[in-house]
Amino acid sequence: MNIVEAARASGLIPKTIRYHEEIGLWNPQRRPNGYRHFSRDDVHQLKFLSRARQLDFSLQGCRNLLTSRSSANVREIATRHLAQVEERLADLSQLRVAL
Repeated sequence: MNIVEAARASGLIPKTIRYHEEIGLWNPQRRPNGYRHFSRDDVHQLKFLSRARQLDFSLQGCRNLLTSRSSANVREIATRHLAQVEERLADLSQLRVAL
């Protein structure tokens, strides 16, 4: 499938997919003519990236998740992220009281 079809299937826009490629977060296969080619696995990874960004993972956090080979490592990354989110919530709560 091409980038437009992959964008529709993953819920991302083509510009975001190109950006992910540009920063090395994801590298699509290329056809001999230079066009990107997306498999079902590629779309699955793009959906994963989209969901991770919705959960406020940084681009580096997404990179770490994608390169993790064990579920224990993924759990550790997610646990650290959750601790950061909880810390931000506490800070925002204090800010709310102050305002």
